[in-house]
Amino acid sequence: MGRFDRSDTTASQKTDMKQRSRCRECLDPIDPGMCFAAYPRYAYDKSSGDCVEFIFGGCKANRNNFSSMDDCRATCVPEK
Repeated sequence: MGRFDRSDTTASQKTDMKQRSRCRECLDPIDPGMCFAAYPRYAYDKSSGDCVEFIFGGCKANRNNFSSMDDCRATCVPEK
């Protein structure tokens, strides 16, 4: 039998874990929060498959809440 290469498996496992984490993060609902500020933020919209702008109230954010469209897309929109 050949040797088991732990470095390849570990890198692969880390990539899989990161992708699964992204999926959970991006699938949280778009939530404006409970406060009354008006911050422009960005979230992944699973129905459109892209990130959208929304108004965030400033507190009680979930994970699907990004400060820029670029950050949202880099995290949630698969590369084509």
